[in-house]
Amino acid sequence: MQLHHLKDRRTQRASAYLTVFYQLTLGLILLIGLAGCQNPAPDNDLPTATPTRKPGSTPLPLSTGLPTLEESPSSDLPPTATPPPQLSKLGLQDSDLHRVAIQFWHPWGGEEGALLGEIIEEFNLANPWKIQVETRAFEGFGRLEEAVAASARDRLFPDVLVGYNYQAAGWDGGGTMLADLDDYTDDAKWGLTDEEKADFYPIFWSQDVISVTSQTGSGSESKRMGIPFHRLGLVIFYNQSWAEELGYSTPPDTPFNFRLQACAAAEDSNRDTNPDNNNSGLIVTANPSAMLGWIYAYGGDVIQPEGKGYQFATPEAERALDFLKGLQDYHCTWSFNGVDAAAEFAARRGLFYIDTPASLPALRAAFKAAGNEDTWTVIPFPSAADGAVMNAFGPSLLMPRSTSEEQLAAWLLIKWLVDPQNQARWVQGGYFLPTRASSLEYLDSALGSDPLYKQAIELLPYSRSEPAYASWSEVRWALLDLQKELLSADFDAEEMPDLLENLDQIALEIHTQMQ
Repeated sequence: MQLHHLKDRRTQRASAYLTVFYQLTLGLILLIGLAGCQNPAPDNDLPTATPTRKPGSTPLPLSTGLPTLEESPSSDLPPTATPPPQLSKLGLQDSDLHRVAIQFWHPWGGEEGALLGEIIEEFNLANPWKIQVETRAFEGFGRLEEAVAASARDRLFPDVLVGYNYQAAGWDGGGTMLADLDDYTDDAKWGLTDEEKADFYPIFWSQDVISVTSQTGSGSESKRMGIPFHRLGLVIFYNQSWAEELGYSTPPDTPFNFRLQACAAAEDSNRDTNPDNNNSGLIVTANPSAMLGWIYAYGGDVIQPEGKGYQFATPEAERALDFLKGLQDYHCTWSFNGVDAAAEFAARRGLFYIDTPASLPALRAAFKAAGNEDTWTVIPFPSAADGAVMNAFGPSLLMPRSTSEEQLAAWLLIKWLVDPQNQARWVQGGYFLPTRASSLEYLDSALGSDPLYKQAIELLPYSRSEPAYASWSEVRWALLDLQKELLSADFDAEEMPDLLENLDQIALEIHTQMQ
């Protein structure tokens, strides 16, 4: 049994306080006063401690951890004490950032691109160093990836870009393209506090720490390649109205109960002799992340225990595939190869449909167009192991190496973008999942008015991550080939072990070539 041959698409790729002693003589005081009168006026072109913003714009979240030029003295210090300096290891002062210009590349257009542009323009107007960010938008992650590959020839990268962790691992190559962001997160002056780091959901915070070959070539070391911007998460949309008509008052919590409801839906809709209105339980689309979600639902993993490559041939993965094949064999799935799966779900072609919360606007529009007033909801993958699962993945903010000044300016932009209030604005605009717990405080209004989005965000504790290997960019498509073979009409369930072993071999070859 062979999987489809994969085409190689790899890309290379802070103020001291002056204490005035009243023991000074009157003459000395007069001398000081006269000297002060001769001081020139301050340079009005230097950064100030008071940021500006567009007239009429929403007040900006200035408690972002962005250092200002003037620090307030600690209330715990005696009035005549000098506060300890912030010791930065980056070797730069505020004045070094004055009018630094940087570039930011991202893959969003339309309303999302406009919103991101607003947030960045507010940074341009508000930051006290007058750093200016120029943005460049591409038509999706594919075009962005092509631009990064083209830039690699001359090493003319942007200062900040957006990418998935497997893209970051591939672009970084021998560890020379991307800066280690731990140098910035851990910095005493410019970095994040321990509380701020802990505010990121641990599974997302750790996802961007990737093992790379050490600069000495003597082994591997960990490197923080990104800061999690937002996450998507695969969820299951569930037609509650239809399920209740079938006698089910609660969503399925195990694969067995999932199968019962899916097959009941298929049987209910296929009672008549008209094949054109035949529906099914689960709408299946070509989606490797969904395949991974089912493996996770059965308690499996696809990374070797020592973290060196993949392992798909496991009992858990075999049970997950057997579950999916069984659904098909009992005619409880419907494979959809068209362009509008949301419309098919709204037309009751399936009781269940797997997608991300970002599809909520399309689903609502589809139900409206179909005149369907069914109630539907969001549920996780039902688990056969220790609990429900949501396969969560998504882009991070990356910093290519450049000058010290440009890198620090880039880091300050990254901090701005993941500030809880700014992140809340961003994720709400795209129905994304936040990566920081405190962002939820600014989503109260949105979640109160959108119960489906709230249901999706409430699944964050069930998140599992996808592999953080450069090779995942190709192995995920090999997993998709497996899905196609598994659900082909002539596939025999007895071939399941061989199918998974073949995938292991292909994954090993890809991983070896792309390390």
